[in-house]
Amino acid sequence: MTQGPIEIIPGNTYKVRGTFEASVEFVGDEPEPPEEGFVLGRTEPTKEGQYTPSAVTGPRVPETSLVNYAGSFDNLSDGDVVDRLIITGQFNPDATDWILRDSIVEGGVPPGGETDPMVRNAIWPLFDIRDGAVQAGRIEHCEARPTYQSHEIYGFKGGNCTLYRCLIRGVVDGAQPHGSGSNPAKKVAILGTLIEDLATFDDPNQSDGITHNDGSQASGALDSYVLFGSSLKGGRTSAQLIQQQSGTYGDILIGFNWLYGNPDTGSTLNTSQNGKGVIAASGLFLVVGNRISKAGNTPHVLISESTLESPTFFWRNNTYIEDGSEVVPTKGSD
Repeated sequence: MTQGPIEIIPGNTYKVRGTFEASVEFVGDEPEPPEEGFVLGRTEPTKEGQYTPSAVTGPRVPETSLVNYAGSFDNLSDGDVVDRLIITGQFNPDATDWILRDSIVEGGVPPGGETDPMVRNAIWPLFDIRDGAVQAGRIEHCEARPTYQSHEIYGFKGGNCTLYRCLIRGVVDGAQPHGSGSNPAKKVAILGTLIEDLATFDDPNQSDGITHNDGSQASGALDSYVLFGSSLKGGRTSAQLIQQQSGTYGDILIGFNWLYGNPDTGSTLNTSQNGKGVIAASGLFLVVGNRISKAGNTPHVLISESTLESPTFFWRNNTYIEDGSEVVPTKGSD
């Protein structure tokens, strides 16, 4: 078996040459920051400059300049670009190759007629990208900010989409990237996005009766899942959970993020193979250059045993935010 290096270029892309055993190296001189001062993977996403042209995440225009759109927004055609809206319902497109930018999505109350959320028990993501027509979409500089609070409310759910410099807060799970049998999503990328202020509620779906909060809960059936240059805060289950509940993966890159686990429960980065074997067994699972807070509950990183020992899994240059020391993953059960 031949060997080859993995090159990780922060703020740009990643490239794999050769096969599995590899070293991680920075290539070339670091680029000069652009005038706006944000460099993907080097600038931590925050709410700084919110609703101004200098917004790090979320809309770059004043909220007072946004146009209200009552109800859920789904009347897109292929290739549409939509911007400067406050959507009081969901954003749930049934087209492809669209862009949503500089907008706020509020979600509203899930439908069904039943007023008690514990009885109604819906799943209601504000960015609902589950329609089979979506083969590529992009959500940039948008905010998921729910006006209704319950265990039903999620940030992003679905696949074939890129989130770029978005702000997601006040939901149960920030993101749930996945494909499905009816909508086989190929790629999800979460780039330069801030997920924080996750909300906990009573939840009839969980064994302990309380929501299991994750910053991002990737559940599989994806050819590619990329979390890069993002900041995930809290989550009583995980800041980032990689599981194969929906299906297996091709490639996974968790790179140059800021990950803050819940100080009392769960772990910061966690995997669950769900009986489907090594995660990304036919591709690569790279965890590179992340900054992890020591304040999270321990163990901070829990990787399934066979995945941790697999030649497709790479753990490189992950350090603690507080002192720059190396983060060592803990071996978990399969």
